[in-house]
Amino acid sequence: MPGPSVFSPVGVRLPNEKRPLHLAWSHAKELPLLAVAIEGGSVLLFREDGESFEDVVIRKREGGGDACVLRWSPRAPGGMGSLGLAIGWEDGTVSTWSEKERKTVEDADQHAPHAVSFIHFSPDSGRMITGDARSGGPAPLVLWKVDTQCRINTICVHRRASAGGLTHAAFRTTPTIKKAVTSAFAAAECPPHYFGGELGVVCCGNDMGVASDVVSGLGAPLSAMEYNEEHDLLVLITRASVLAVFRLTGPKPTQLSKVKLSMGKDGLRDATWAGGAKLAVVSADHLTRVTDMVGDENYVLSLTDVPAL
Repeated sequence: MPGPSVFSPVGVRLPNEKRPLHLAWSHAKELPLLAVAIEGGSVLLFREDGESFEDVVIRKREGGGDACVLRWSPRAPGGMGSLGLAIGWEDGTVSTWSEKERKTVEDADQHAPHAVSFIHFSPDSGRMITGDARSGGPAPLVLWKVDTQCRINTICVHRRASAGGLTHAAFRTTPTIKKAVTSAFAAAECPPHYFGGELGVVCCGNDMGVASDVVSGLGAPLSAMEYNEEHDLLVLITRASVLAVFRLTGPKPTQLSKVKLSMGKDGLRDATWAGGAKLAVVSADHLTRVTDMVGDENYVLSLTDVPAL
């Protein structure tokens, strides 16, 4: 018999019974907000008690299509200003909403007309990367500058034909060697970023517009890309259920392991860090597989005793 749940469900009322498409929680403890993309081209905000946050409704200025990616900034850009929500839309528009300014800015050029496939912020929220999974040509990885009012400006665009359509990316956020000469007015250093997708090739780029292929031979499109800051590890999972682990000690990643996962017929559903270097991998067979990337230990959690799953 399943034990008592430690969670209490809270209902959220959506307008006209619109279907929810995507969800994202903010990282701010003092203002936990839930962003919900619903069909019809709207993004709504809710407090943790399920009530609407000041009746905020975010829409694009022009065109139809729904939001397909939601991502909150980890903190207020520049350590000041306001919390920000970045939204990727089906028509390629990228927009950002400022919690303090209650304003939305958008760019409809970089990815149009292809749907945005991912959005990631740097740890200080001063930089952002976006991509799309277009076919028939190199897809752009766009690096943005984000100011204290969550306004965005393009820094550079990477296009790597070897990567194909882009589906995954990550910032390498481990501390870097500090410059000998610093200035109080100098911009924060942008961490390098890794990206890849449909062709199973991973590239690394910087804010100078330089990018190169650093991982190849995976043999299948990517299903997941996760970075572990504590151990400076890049973990890749392909649609062929192959898990490869790389240490980022130099200009090119060093492969530590490559194993075939048992994922069931429907393959990977999601992967995320479960604390330390433990990676939790979820498949459609009601099992969560947890693997310690450093200690080489693993165990399985069954979801068959969880109600409604």
